Amino acid sequence: MNCPSRLRRLWREERGMVAVMVAAMLTALVGMAGAAVDLGMIYTARSQLQNAADAAALAAADTIITYDGTFIAQVDYDGAWATAQQIAGANQAIGVNLALLESDFVVGKWDPDTGTWVSTGASDNPADINAVQVTVRRDELANSPVGTFFAGIVGVDQVGLQATARAYIGYAGNVPEGAVALPIAVKAEAVLGDDDSPDCGQSLEFHSEPDENAEWTTFFDWPVNDPTVREYASGCRTSPALKVGDEIFVTNGNLSNHTFQALADRFQEEGTDTDGDGQADEWLVVLPVVKSEHHGCSHTVEVVGFAYFLITEVRPAPYKDIVGTLQCGMVIPDSSTGGEDFGARAGHPKLIQ
Repeated sequence: MNCPSRLRRLWREERGMVAVMVAAMLTALVGMAGAAVDLGMIYTARSQLQNAADAAALAAADTIITYDGTFIAQVDYDGAWATAQQIAGANQAIGVNLALLESDFVVGKWDPDTGTWVSTGASDNPADINAVQVTVRRDELANSPVGTFFAGIVGVDQVGLQATARAYIGYAGNVPEGAVALPIAVKAEAVLGDDDSPDCGQSLEFHSEPDENAEWTTFFDWPVNDPTVREYASGCRTSPALKVGDEIFVTNGNLSNHTFQALADRFQEEGTDTDGDGQADEWLVVLPVVKSEHHGCSHTVEVVGFAYFLITEVRPAPYKDIVGTLQCGMVIPDSSTGGEDFGARAGHPKLIQ
């Protein structure tokens, strides 16, 4: 074979090999592009399902614990279930409206200390319920699996997906402006029992002495003195919005006769006459709970939660004392989850998963 013939043959063989290589590369590129399209769609669907689950769980938890005119906590399971359905149905995953299965709506108790979850079912007891779990899916059980575009080439025509969210409605972690009625900060150790749970119904007496179970506060105002405490006690100043973690000014010790008289007058003005004798017998108030050590002078303390107290007596000089009982199982409206357990539940939940 002469040289020109060999060159032509070599050219044809190399051109054929290049064609095969190009075809193989194009096939790989198309496969990679197809995989990217399918994976992107699956990722989008998974994100949309998670958003729907988050929204439905939060809305249901925000609904499941309600309260009556006296702020006593109540369970509204049916309302929470209907809310979860509505919120889930208002969402889509890859163009499909999301129906929620009742079996995917679970209520129960979550322990924030241990991170454990227990399903309790539709109990009427608010103490049995503090969390809602919602699972939203696109699979064989509901809303049909997500179809693929290119994965069908290798036998994967559809993919089942699901997302779960859990929302916790715990104890009050903040209060709005004006929610705290009196310039009193209660020490945490005074309201907790031996097992570190709130000692519900416990009667507390505050005698305005240097070593007490509560302290006078002017919140964020300095200095902490008798005139400023009196302005808050009389209602001339409105308490600020407070949240867990805030550092507030407090002092302990005796207050003037004028200040204690302002407290007694306020009790009569805003308290309730329960026996018809024309005198107030009780006054339900929200107070901040703080971690504090006795310092014997003005200092700052950290807010760790909030509690309801039923004030039953405010006596001015010469007694200068306040008597009240810790109330549990009540809701502080417009408060968010985030405080320690002192018996006052939050009005709004937070996501925990």
